[in-house]
Amino acid sequence: MSSYNFFERSLSRLLKSFPSIHSKAKKVYQNVNYFFSRILSSNLKEYELCSDLSLNDFIVNDIDKSHVFFGYYDHSPWSDNMRYLILNTVIKDTLTLKLYERIDGKYLFKKNIVETSTFNFQQGIRASWINDNEIIFNCMHNDRLICSIYNLKNNTKNHFPYPIQEIQNNIIFCIDYNHLDKINKDYGYNLLSQGYYMKPIDGIVAYDITSKDVKFSLKKEKIHKLSMIKSDIDNCEINHINASPFDDSIIFIYRNKGKDSISEIYYFSPKANNLRRIFSGHIVSHYCWIGPTQILAYLGEKIRNQGYYLIEFSDFNSNKINKQHNMNENGDGHPSVCPNNRFVVYDSYPDRKRYIHLNLYDIKNKKVIEIGRFFSPLKFSGYYRCDLHPRWSPDGKYISIDSSHSGLRKHCMINVSNILKKSMN
Repeated sequence: MSSYNFFERSLSRLLKSFPSIHSKAKKVYQNVNYFFSRILSSNLKEYELCSDLSLNDFIVNDIDKSHVFFGYYDHSPWSDNMRYLILNTVIKDTLTLKLYERIDGKYLFKKNIVETSTFNFQQGIRASWINDNEIIFNCMHNDRLICSIYNLKNNTKNHFPYPIQEIQNNIIFCIDYNHLDKINKDYGYNLLSQGYYMKPIDGIVAYDITSKDVKFSLKKEKIHKLSMIKSDIDNCEINHINASPFDDSIIFIYRNKGKDSISEIYYFSPKANNLRRIFSGHIVSHYCWIGPTQILAYLGEKIRNQGYYLIEFSDFNSNKINKQHNMNENGDGHPSVCPNNRFVVYDSYPDRKRYIHLNLYDIKNKKVIEIGRFFSPLKFSGYYRCDLHPRWSPDGKYISIDSSHSGLRKHCMINVSNILKKSMN
């Protein structure tokens, strides 16, 4: 068995009440597991793909010794017309957001958009396409964390007072990254220790980049009053805002830290001013929208029953939760739905042999399709971990991943169009 079992996950949760001990114990345990798993196996490869698949980067002019990655799984590195691609490169402590243009089937380096020493390895600088000509991202301006929009046509940048967490049409959703620096630094920007700051945010702020005004502010206290969490509000984080592709609503995680930690999913519709808690339990990690009132999420009321669940929620405060048993062999991961809403791609965390698994799930046929597995060296752990964070190309033919199997973070593409055709026939 390559995945971690119920006892191991329960012990890990218990030790989280003591962060320093948990971090050290986890590192030692991973090293021991890796050592014995690897010496008992032979012919272990950097990565393995199923037949008829190949790993391509389609990118030239890449710097061999730099880390190259896109970031999180909930946005695509491609522009909608797939003419352009954006990626982060990191050399030493400097991140550069680079623009590539597709010419004769290859993405050629076009220009550097921004350089910064303020970023994180999970999400980079939260760069996202607004349309085929505009890119939004977080950056520093006058020692303050803000977001900027770069226009490809006229080569200009416009600055806005808040940093971005998510975007929906002309609305950006913003959270308190200063607080994340304290409670979950993996997604923060380490601002205060560098003498930087950001505009104060209480809860979630929605800012209109067209009219340049705040549309609403969802106060943290309002969320906390609906929560099952009884610990102090300062020990709770708001994270992973995900905007619906179907309407104006959003979902997000609200959770606390420690032995008695609780993770919750909230739904908020600004138009209806409707805030709802749609799940509360021991774990919520990642999710994606399947329909206007349907999401796929990895969660669990208890450690023993965690897994992927399909949550259907209505306007009448009733939720229907169904476990997707076929998806749960490799544990927690990052799900992303195909543009045609038929397939979900999802990864895993490293198993005992440090392999990260990549699979497709056919929603209609309830079938798992294996894509491959990728080795993740031990140095890519904790804050520096490199999840695959799989995302779809706008045409639904390619999957983009960030993999560390070569010893560096590298962005790769996999053409899955033939696999999808076979599954649909």
